[in-house]
Amino acid sequence: MSQNGFNDEQDDQQHRHDHVLAREDDATEENRERSMASGRETDAERQLEQSSHPITVTPSRLHGVLSEAAVLSMLGIFSFFGLLARLGLIAISSYSGQPTFSILWAQVVGCAIMGAVAQRRADLEKLYLPLYVGLATGLCGSITSFSTWMADVFMGFAQIDSSYAPHGGFYNFMDGFTQSIITLAASVAAALFGSHIAPYLFHTPTLKRMMPLEPTVQDKRKNGSSMLIAGDGHSQNGLSATPNGYKKDNKTQSKASPALHRRIQALPLFLLAVLVSMWLAAILVAVYVPRWRGIVMFSIIFAPLGTWLRFYLSKLNTANPRFPWGTFLANIIGTAILAAILALQRTGNRSLLQCQILQGWDEGFCGCLTTVSTFVMEVRKMDRAACYRYVFISWTAGQLIMLLILGTVDFQRGGLSPACSLA
Repeated sequence: MSQNGFNDEQDDQQHRHDHVLAREDDATEENRERSMASGRETDAERQLEQSSHPITVTPSRLHGVLSEAAVLSMLGIFSFFGLLARLGLIAISSYSGQPTFSILWAQVVGCAIMGAVAQRRADLEKLYLPLYVGLATGLCGSITSFSTWMADVFMGFAQIDSSYAPHGGFYNFMDGFTQSIITLAASVAAALFGSHIAPYLFHTPTLKRMMPLEPTVQDKRKNGSSMLIAGDGHSQNGLSATPNGYKKDNKTQSKASPALHRRIQALPLFLLAVLVSMWLAAILVAVYVPRWRGIVMFSIIFAPLGTWLRFYLSKLNTANPRFPWGTFLANIIGTAILAAILALQRTGNRSLLQCQILQGWDEGFCGCLTTVSTFVMEVRKMDRAACYRYVFISWTAGQLIMLLILGTVDFQRGGLSPACSLA
């Protein structure tokens, strides 16, 4: 092969090599442009997707305050109605020759409503979470009263203020023992009955039309909203439900529409206004209409305080599922205060106003601080050993407190005078 032929062949190879490199450079440039275009499309799609969905709103500190105000307002409002229901049931059950003790029907009615509310808890929470808390803790807890039960049982044992013919010895024991067993058995049966009739008392479609505050599951899917609703244990206001209380959930986020947020945020203010109005009305009536003081007004004034204290104590229930310390402490504290009030009502020379205020603390504060309805629902959920232990400790502690406070005063004075007059 000549030198010229060899050089020509090298030139051809170099030319082919340059051509291949050029094609690779073109392909690389084309891929780069395609990648950049794809990136621009992805950014545009992301921006479009973000603009098509509501902005995620994390509950603010103010939102948390409004949520707490809604719960406390609902509790206070329902405590008024629960107290009035208890006093009314006691009034219609108190007469000469009554077959049962007067507080029994209040315990039965409160536990029956509690059983129905607990059975439809999920539906009520989907409507508005504070509604369930208000009905269960506010209404039912205020209709029933553990401290009044303990006082009636002890007075049966000691034959204090007995409405029956005088008796003693073994009959005193039968008086207190009968009130203990009948109240407990009737309350448990009433709670079971309430759970059976719950579908007829709470018609969910009707309630939704009355108060469509939160989106239903269907609305949630339709709108693409990821707002956590109360049926899942959460709500749009940064609170989550517990079996015995209501706690904040700082991780809760909502994607509700601004209009829905405004409606929900306005409701706590409305409930607070209703509570304050009712409270002020009770105070004004107590000041300017003296004849109503001892009947109900002072009781209404003190009722929310007892309900709120019981609500916050209920947060201790999660510490030990086999022994609800929150409910236990609420019942025992209320029983101790009531024992002291009963002793004060039957000793010394009390003025009319003092007697009326003491009666308000008796029926209003202690009656709403202590509860049989929650006590019964906790008993129903426990296993057999925990159930009997909880009932025995609660009943025994209540009677020991009555013995140490009211019984000591009775023994030292050789008997107690009748309660001071309210009119």
